[in-house]
Amino acid sequence: MYYYEELIYIGSFFPSGKNRDVRFERFNKELETITMRGKHVTLNNASIKALQQSTNLKSLIPKLKGDFQTSKKRVEFADKHWKEYNSPHI
Repeated sequence: MYYYEELIYIGSFFPSGKNRDVRFERFNKELETITMRGKHVTLNNASIKALQQSTNLKSLIPKLKGDFQTSKKRVEFADKHWKEYNSPHI
């Protein structure tokens, strides 16, 4: 996945024996956690600390339980690009 010219995520896909294609679900999960715009995004201790130290994301209320756990690096990336991510045109 690229953000403009910057590579921001590399993933792999291995179809399971269930014959279920989860690429769309995986892409959405990554997009939500990278942009901090998903309603399913949850945080661990390191990402909460990054959120508290952020410039633009301090007002977000962290969720602690769920399947879409983000990381400190992703919080920092979202904070850096928040003006673009928070645009109503996205």
